[in-house]
Amino acid sequence: VERGVVVCGDGDYDPIPFLALAAETGWPLLAEPTSNARRGEAVSAYRHLLASPRFLAEHTPELAVTAGRPGLSRQMLAYLRRAERHVAVGTPRSFADPVRTATDVVPAVAAPAGARPDTAWARSWQEAEGLARAAIDKILDAEEALSELRLARDLAAQAPNGSLLFAGSSMP
Repeated sequence: VERGVVVCGDGDYDPIPFLALAAETGWPLLAEPTSNARRGEAVSAYRHLLASPRFLAEHTPELAVTAGRPGLSRQMLAYLRRAERHVAVGTPRSFADPVRTATDVVPAVAAPAGARPDTAWARSWQEAEGLARAAIDKILDAEEALSELRLARDLAAQAPNGSLLFAGSSMP
């Protein structure tokens, strides 16, 4: 399977196996802020990318691997529905599947035999991430006045690796 995607949602699980899966396969890692998996090569602009019909038309996954509770944005839920196969990681009694599309429930995941990270699929996600980040940065940097979004971006960029930046939903 070349066109896979790893989705890490909110939950009490170790994100390391999912970071490894994404690294070994080149599959994009779409990580919710509360997943503890937003590090390394995680796609930071995935919500913007999933809101683009053109991007979606070219990026339908063959396989979606989910851990924890995926974000409940319409874009994420619609994207999970597009996957040909959806593997939820958990136990039969405890797994999250808000779109009810899981074809398999497994206790753990590993990269498929022969997986390689340098694929056209991986490169297309990396390129889209770079373009989206550049567009977002251009918009945030265009204004002289400080905004909440710009402040969060700048603080996160200055924080040491492993730091946690938490902003409340009301007047952060």
